[in-house]
Amino acid sequence: KFEEFEILPEMYLTEWILSFMCAYIPLNWLKHYFDEFFGKGWQVFYALCLSIHEFLKDSILEGDDMPNILLCMKIMKENRDSVCINNLIDSRESEHYIEVDIINDFSEC
Repeated sequence: KFEEFEILPEMYLTEWILSFMCAYIPLNWLKHYFDEFFGKGWQVFYALCLSIHEFLKDSILEGDDMPNILLCMKIMKENRDSVCINNLIDSRESEHYIEVDIINDFSEC
């Protein structure tokens, strides 16, 4: 879908990088996120980015234009306190695995 609607990574990744993902993580999880990041490095950041893409996959695939697809990412940011991150990195499963559970339904996507 990104290619189909000419959605470039810099259209959304710039904010992710500049905010260091803090804009997408619930405030009560930031300490855990930074503990994991400083303990395991950039793989935590990249894994979280991939997990967000995975979580939004259905909404992205159902999107019918660029604004709707990008809106889903914005809605996730605006509802960041509804995101429950169970494990930033679960090394028992995979060193690049992050589990992201969403408590609220983002039906606006």
